[in-house]
Amino acid sequence: MAGVRAEPLRESAHRAVVSVHLAEGNLHEAIRHYHAFRRMVLDELGVEPSPRFTHLLSAFPSLSPPAGDGGVTPG
Repeated sequence: MAGVRAEPLRESAHRAVVSVHLAEGNLHEAIRHYHAFRRMVLDELGVEPSPRFTHLLSAFPSLSPPAGDGGVTPG
């Protein structure tokens, strides 16, 4: 978590956190963290998380993040 706090826009740190949550069976926290990161990069940079990050959640189709912009309109 120190990496996330030190550089909040660094995706690799957030991927590590989500990976740990998934490894521990904390699906809700993995999804929550992914969506929080997704909102942040959309707001700050106007981009989606990488396919590599999104793929982490693809094993859980009912929990996977939305494809594309998910209805979010960058502003």
